[in-house]
Amino acid sequence: MAQANQYAAEKARIDKRRESLALGQSGRWALALSGGGIRSATFSLGVLQALARAPAPPVKGRFEKDTLGGYLLPHFDYLSTVSGGGYIGAFFGSLFLPGRSDPRHAPPADSEISEQAMRQAADHAYDVLRFEPPGRFHSHKDYAKEGEPGEAPLAWLRENGRYLTPTGSGDLFYILGLTFRNLLALHYVIGMPLFVLLALYALALNTLAASSFGSVLCNADPTCSNLGWLLPVAWLALHTMPLMLAFWLIYARRDHDENANPFNAASIVNFLVGAALSAVSLLMHEQLGHATWLFAGAAVVVFLANGYQLALIVHGRSGPATPGGTESTRTVKSYRVRVTRWLSVSLIGLLILGLFPFIQWLAIAFYQWTHSGDTKALTPIVLLSGIIGAVKVLAGLLDDKQLPTWVRHVPLGVVAGAAGVLMFLCTAVLWGGLVEWLRWNGEAPGIFVETSGAQWRLLASMVAAIVLTTISAVFIDFLNLSSLHSFYASRLARAYLGASNKRRFTKRTDGSRGRLNTGVADAVIEDDVPLGKYYTPHTCAPLHLINVTMNLTVDPGEQLIQRDRKGKPLCIAPGYQHPGMEPVSFILDGRLCSRSKSTGQTSEINQPVTLAHWIATSGAAFTTGLGRTTSLGTSLALGLANVRLGIWWQANLLDEDEDAQSPYRRKDKGMARMLTTQTYLFYELTAHFHGHRRDFQYLSDGGHFDNTAVYELLRPERGIELIVLCDNGCDSAFRFDDLANLVRLARIDHGLEIREDTAIGKISALSSVFAGATGGGAADGQPARHCALLFNVHDPRQQDAVCCRILVLKPALLDDLPLDVRNYAINHPAFPNESTADQFFDEAQFESYRKLGLGIGQLLFGDRRLPEQSQVVEALRDYLWPQAK
Repeated sequence: MAQANQYAAEKARIDKRRESLALGQSGRWALALSGGGIRSATFSLGVLQALARAPAPPVKGRFEKDTLGGYLLPHFDYLSTVSGGGYIGAFFGSLFLPGRSDPRHAPPADSEISEQAMRQAADHAYDVLRFEPPGRFHSHKDYAKEGEPGEAPLAWLRENGRYLTPTGSGDLFYILGLTFRNLLALHYVIGMPLFVLLALYALALNTLAASSFGSVLCNADPTCSNLGWLLPVAWLALHTMPLMLAFWLIYARRDHDENANPFNAASIVNFLVGAALSAVSLLMHEQLGHATWLFAGAAVVVFLANGYQLALIVHGRSGPATPGGTESTRTVKSYRVRVTRWLSVSLIGLLILGLFPFIQWLAIAFYQWTHSGDTKALTPIVLLSGIIGAVKVLAGLLDDKQLPTWVRHVPLGVVAGAAGVLMFLCTAVLWGGLVEWLRWNGEAPGIFVETSGAQWRLLASMVAAIVLTTISAVFIDFLNLSSLHSFYASRLARAYLGASNKRRFTKRTDGSRGRLNTGVADAVIEDDVPLGKYYTPHTCAPLHLINVTMNLTVDPGEQLIQRDRKGKPLCIAPGYQHPGMEPVSFILDGRLCSRSKSTGQTSEINQPVTLAHWIATSGAAFTTGLGRTTSLGTSLALGLANVRLGIWWQANLLDEDEDAQSPYRRKDKGMARMLTTQTYLFYELTAHFHGHRRDFQYLSDGGHFDNTAVYELLRPERGIELIVLCDNGCDSAFRFDDLANLVRLARIDHGLEIREDTAIGKISALSSVFAGATGGGAADGQPARHCALLFNVHDPRQQDAVCCRILVLKPALLDDLPLDVRNYAINHPAFPNESTADQFFDEAQFESYRKLGLGIGQLLFGDRRLPEQSQVVEALRDYLWPQAK
């Protein structure tokens, strides 16, 4: 019912919008702006400008040609964005908020927003995009009195193409300070629990070394690491090896669905072998000598195998008794699955226990080098710093599709994993060195050890570290504040949403000689927009769908498809007005989700996420959760290097049978409740993302699921007939990776087939513009006019009828580009597919991408200022809208 209400509410919003803007009765159309960072945002800006000036297609109904209905862009009811497309999409949508952008009108109160105010804001929004060309921004100009609509906003966008480092070296040091601060804070929170474990380990070894057994084993050498290997060896003998043997003690006599029988020939023989080994070790210990321990140890392993066999069978008795309906936990095959799972956990424990003596051995060497003044002591610090820098470069390679040939043959996930392990070891060695310093009281390691003093120093340090760990665990906001997300979101808010904030263009009265509120590095009130205000029903904006990915790598259902995708699509959309709630909908993998408003927590992470933060999340390409490309290696490497742009979000999602007003029931248990911050950092570093089965969810770039922003528009309930897609992913070879992924997702999830429309390329006027998906770009670096493709969406459930069309615009070098754009292309061979990691557009780069988008848009859709449209425009209109002509 709620799902139907969502789409009914969207239809009601569209009907109201069309009525307010006096539009004709065209079908539902949507504009999709894909990912691609600022490259996508700037190219899409040019396309939006072209659509804002293009003449409306022939549609049903009457409207005045000189009004908004006479232009093409107002006829698009939906705007779907992902990643970089969201930068410009949010700017465009925010222009429609009454009183926000137009300096000629004061912002009305929500209760006073009239149809006239909504219409004035819409007129201003489209006027902004029709302004050409975007000029320079002048801080002394009074745009409220002298400027034309669009002059200040578009100039502001150009001014802030380098929104991350707008002031050059000064801002670079600001970012370096922020990055270094957050990196140290991250390693502090990681290091405190690690210090506790290493100190506890050293405390135990000190106690053991002081015993007679330790003295014999280490020959009075206090730096001996032999004692440390006792624990992993004991774990191997008492846990891992018995579990290996326990697998063979159960067998099927008839079939694998019979109940496991603990008393069988295999288990009895195993017990008798253990008894024989025990007897030999007891009766022949003088003759066997040291080999007695080997026979005794083997007997312990054998007896423990019988014990684990019984424990596993008893554990299985708690499951369903019959195999019918659900999988029985008492059967032979279930026993074998269970014992193998226990064995996998045992191997993880063995690896962890083996790390402690290894880390201590490295830490002792590091401490000795430090105390002796050996330059080797700098090794872990230099190595950690170098790897962090390399990982930041690697992060850009992981996101870019345009890679050097030699890089394509390198398993980047394996490289990232190796880098992550090295970073962890360096971090552990540094904390272990501190433990050794406390252990030796700053003195050189020697034969004499003051055991009691070392014990007290280690114990006191452990208590202090436990207190600090507990304090950090309560401060859950650290998860997002320590990442780069807040910086990224704030700069996007000032650069793109600030362009629609008239306060940026209002004279200051604080003694600054009438200057404007300039500077993207400075915060200005109302740059950012609350999501509820952005999605208010009192606006004529197209319905903006913001697409992000909810990472999911831990799936208890073990669904193969979900494990391949490692994430679910989360769509933030305008919805219907719930009583007492904001008009915002959260659609997770096609299901409209209700959210509890009562969490019992007061923290920043529980506060409503604003528009800028959602746009930043939609563009969080470089982070620990990468959707289908997530791996333990990349998460560990990017996490320890603090390359983290994603966000932990408290979704408070309710089950379908729960009331939205009911208090939220926490899902975290155990350590996740006691050490929340550290637990979720551990999840993030080890790629353990549980989706909505935990209290917090990890969100990242929507492009990690679908980089075209079309996926959500294909839902049949929306009834969209035409989608214009700006496919701005890095695709210089025209492999169409993002489109191929969309075709696959549409077939699997929506039951729709997306097929290329080859007939359009046979029309003489369009053959030079529309290329086939097998080859449409520039050949050997030469200019080409092939910049568009057309796809038909077929529904096999309705006699394979065409239910939607997707017109794809691809950034490609046209043969009639202006001189400055051609010159930029010559000097930058990667244009228009330069690296997504490049978020620092200078004036030439910004104008080249904008002008390219404008040129392609005008080539296809025309310009109302021209008395006659080109043959391409007329032919495309006739092909797409023949029935309305």
